[in-house]
Amino acid sequence: VENGEHCDFTVLRNMLIRTHMQDLKDVTNNVHYENYRSKKLAAVTCNGVDTSKTKGQSPLAQMEEERREHVMKMKKMEAEMEQVFEMKVKEKKQKLKDSEAELERRHEQMKRNLEAQYKELEEKRRVVIIYSMTYKHKGCSPKTALYFGLYFQNFSVQAHWYKYRDLF
Repeated sequence: VENGEHCDFTVLRNMLIRTHMQDLKDVTNNVHYENYRSKKLAAVTCNGVDTSKTKGQSPLAQMEEERREHVMKMKKMEAEMEQVFEMKVKEKKQKLKDSEAELERRHEQMKRNLEAQYKELEEKRRVVIIYSMTYKHKGCSPKTALYFGLYFQNFSVQAHWYKYRDLF
């Protein structure tokens, strides 16, 4: 079938496609597409509304219908935007509440740490005063009394007695 010596179908096909393809394109573009376009343009009114939807209505009625549709569309968009806004406000409030709770928790923790440090310092000050008063009566210096007192009580500051020397 594809042999040119035996069959002239391929030659005929090539000739028809080459000569008539451009004609087919031109007819499609100029006739069929133009007919379709003219029908659609004839169906559209000056407001851009297809009359197939609004056949039999006057232009004023069409405009009123368009206005109502536009108002409904705007109300729907406003409701959606309000909903999105409310959701964002709710998320922001929740984030602020969480942040406030975290700050409150950290504040309480720091307050407890500070109170514990204050109690520890007060206890050490009390011990220093007691030992200094005890050893003053025995005739030794406050530094020596503090050193031996803290050493025997096994405090972590036993080697740093000189930090408390301003108390005497």
